[in-house]
Amino acid sequence: MAPLFPNDPSDDAGRQFDADRDAIESSMEARVALLRLRAVFESMSEGLVVHAPDGRIVDANRAAERVLGLSRDQLLGKTSWDPAWRAIREDGTPMHGDEHPAVLTFRSGVAQRGFIMGIRITGVADRWISINTQPIADAGDMLPSGVVATFVDVTEQRQSLTDLQRVRADLAAVLEAIPARVTAWNADYTNRFANQRAEREWRLPPNGATGLPVWEILGSERFARARPYIEGALAGAVQSHQQIDPQADGSTQYSMVTYVPMLRDEQVIGVYALGFNITPLREAQEALRATVDELEQSVAAAQESELRLRTIANGVPMTIGLFDAEERIIFANLEFGKLGNPQHGVEGRQAHEFFSPDLYDQGRSARSRALNGEMVQFEVTFKIGDELRLREVTFSPYRDLDGRIVGVYALGYDVTEINRSRERVRALAQRLAHDREVEKVALSTTLHEHVAQELFAARLSLKQLARIPAGSNDWQSAVDEIAQSLENTVGELRRLTNDLVPISLANLPLATTLRLYAEDFGVRFALTVHFDLSERALDLAPALRLLMFRALQQALDNTRQHAMAQSVRIGLSADSATITLTVADDGIGIADAAAEKASSHGVLFLSERFKSAGGAFSVQRAANGGTVVAASLPILSSSAGSPESAGTLP
Repeated sequence: MAPLFPNDPSDDAGRQFDADRDAIESSMEARVALLRLRAVFESMSEGLVVHAPDGRIVDANRAAERVLGLSRDQLLGKTSWDPAWRAIREDGTPMHGDEHPAVLTFRSGVAQRGFIMGIRITGVADRWISINTQPIADAGDMLPSGVVATFVDVTEQRQSLTDLQRVRADLAAVLEAIPARVTAWNADYTNRFANQRAEREWRLPPNGATGLPVWEILGSERFARARPYIEGALAGAVQSHQQIDPQADGSTQYSMVTYVPMLRDEQVIGVYALGFNITPLREAQEALRATVDELEQSVAAAQESELRLRTIANGVPMTIGLFDAEERIIFANLEFGKLGNPQHGVEGRQAHEFFSPDLYDQGRSARSRALNGEMVQFEVTFKIGDELRLREVTFSPYRDLDGRIVGVYALGYDVTEINRSRERVRALAQRLAHDREVEKVALSTTLHEHVAQELFAARLSLKQLARIPAGSNDWQSAVDEIAQSLENTVGELRRLTNDLVPISLANLPLATTLRLYAEDFGVRFALTVHFDLSERALDLAPALRLLMFRALQQALDNTRQHAMAQSVRIGLSADSATITLTVADDGIGIADAAAEKASSHGVLFLSERFKSAGGAFSVQRAANGGTVVAASLPILSSSAGSPESAGTLP
């Protein structure tokens, strides 16, 4: 209907209203379409993100949040190279930002499909995703104005594949490690698998058996022998048999072969074959039978040999016995019978029944230690008539053929006379040591009180002469050289006196004297010295202080001459009753039993001196290959002040 008043302003308002209504309706349709698109976007099971041209993520759906483990707010604005996450390649190495599939699509305009990428976020387990990208391009544009990337989480699938590959690798390793032929055969008698051992025995190259028929691999004769068992396995029953296989070198190999049906969907589709080479077993069985025959033939000879051995054991001047695990005596020679009461026999009796209570108690703990695998040496005292005798006894584990400890060997011999000889030698050595120390003290006193003083006076005189103008530089130089020579001589003489008997030993703490000597020794012979010295006052007699100093001298001298060491550690410690000196070097180590040789005069001499003073001196190989010298003395000793015990000090 036409308006009555064409120029009425209401006519323009109506047209504006119609235009606004059309715009609103168009906007609502677009909004509905957008909401529908967002609903599809959010309902996708695949993660989806939209990248702007600069690489930033401008939109992401809920699936993307779930797959990537980040919220939408955390995703928006991030790029492929954002430090919040690290992309990794399939081999685990870092992936650069320009390698990201979205970046590749931006650069080339080409969609990417099935791109596998790992995402590493701090504090979160690595995730693996498969990515597809699609460029967003306006009509006429050469390059995309955006990229849509969709992706799915393939972490579990990748882990399953990795686990499967690991299982297959483990299975392959097991099959190759088994000392047997492991093969698989199809129902048509063609080979589908053979391990390396089978290929070697068949003289085939790697994978050379696959597809070959069994008769071509084994030969017609061996196949004919094996065929009934293969057919039995193809019928569904496990088969085993022994077979004899002639070898190319003319020898014979015996094998134990087992055939197991290969099932799929409860149908037999082939067989597995496991073949063990039992030739060594057959040879061992034959050897065992021969051994049994020989053993039966030698029983009488063994009994005769036992009689001869018993006769020899009875003639040996030492005790020989054998105890079982319950301390029952199962063998004893005649000398052993003298140790206890043989009236009711020896063999078969318990140790506590045969020995006197005192003698039994002396050996009980040693027998127990021997039953635990230790070889034990100890001394026992006993009486023969009215004379007290000393016997050295060794208990050793007795093992059966399987190596199990089932008893104890007992060997003993009388050391009474030997010990008396040792005491005489010890007394002689002690006397010799005393004489040597007296001589050293006298020499030290002479050098210190006379020679050194004279040289010192000469040095003073020459220095005084040097102050008088002579008018000649040569004369002055000669005077200086003489003074320096005299000064060096004084120093060397002092060092000599210190080596003989250090004066500081009588005036300074023992630890200080040892440190001064060791430091000077280290400087002279390029040896690094470390100290762990107790500086507290020690109640040690002068003679024993000197003995401890001699131990340090001997240890350092041996280190210099024999150890080829770079450094040495010196320790001095004490408790309420004992002072202990240790000297450990990092050298080549002392040979076994070298310290016990007769040629080791210094070690043996000091060992005797420490024993006579109530202490101990030992030289042993250290666990690290070096040598450890240990010397210990009682701090308070009844013989501490005796010159005969260890030497004297001025």
